Amino acid sequence: MLKKSSLFMLSLIILLSICGCGNKENKAEKKDTKEDFTYINTINGLENENVILTQNNLVVTDNNFYNVSFDKLYSNDTNYKQVEGVSNLIGIQYEDFEIYALYDNKENRGYYDKDNSSGKGSLDLKSTFNYDFKLKNGIVYVDNENKIYITKFLVNSDDYYDNYEKNGTLVEDNPIPSEENIISIYLSSGNKYYLKTNKAFYSLKQKKEATNKEQCEKYEDIKCEYVEIIDIKKEEKLTKHLQDIKYITNDKIVFNNNRVYSLN
Repeated sequence: MLKKSSLFMLSLIILLSICGCGNKENKAEKKDTKEDFTYINTINGLENENVILTQNNLVVTDNNFYNVSFDKLYSNDTNYKQVEGVSNLIGIQYEDFEIYALYDNKENRGYYDKDNSSGKGSLDLKSTFNYDFKLKNGIVYVDNENKIYITKFLVNSDDYYDNYEKNGTLVEDNPIPSEENIISIYLSSGNKYYLKTNKAFYSLKQKKEATNKEQCEKYEDIKCEYVEIIDIKKEEKLTKHLQDIKYITNDKIVFNNNRVYSLN
């Protein structure tokens, strides 16, 4: 009888140990998923729309253009307010004094004044050039071959319009595989861009690198000389949640379930 009881207890301990390990693994998996980012809050609205561009709490989807508020609701009881008068945008660029240049997919351009109480934008200016980008956000634009270009020229510059194709500098050191298609460009804080492809997330940051670093750090009378470089790298944590992320803006990640997380 004692032997049977001992055998039963041993079997029970082994069974509990196996179940316990399984629970630990499941908890660890859930913990890792949650701790990738820090939860902030949950917002409402923008269901079933694909976000292709973001900049300074402005959100561009395949068809529409919105302001987003992460703190208070708008009078429509959502966190999004549609900007009227514009649609089918593929480009946005900040100019000055809360004014943004806009580009649509029919080569029209226009403006949106965020401080304008009417809340409307315009696309009533025919472009003086045939722009060759499929997506443009700030200084970054992508052409139909998925090549990435950087430009510094302001959109209200005559030289910008006259020499648009010449002003864009091709990013030669581009680690994004050619078979991946860039489908969105999100601008976060610190002029850091996030490029979303059909397979991964990549960050893009313009940096300064000293060409005479060793000498200028060693000698007092030698000044550092800098060159600007474009640093593109794959973001593993974001890629892990590729299918669940709606968009990124201002160091915030908005998931498809409208839960908002901190990017940092």
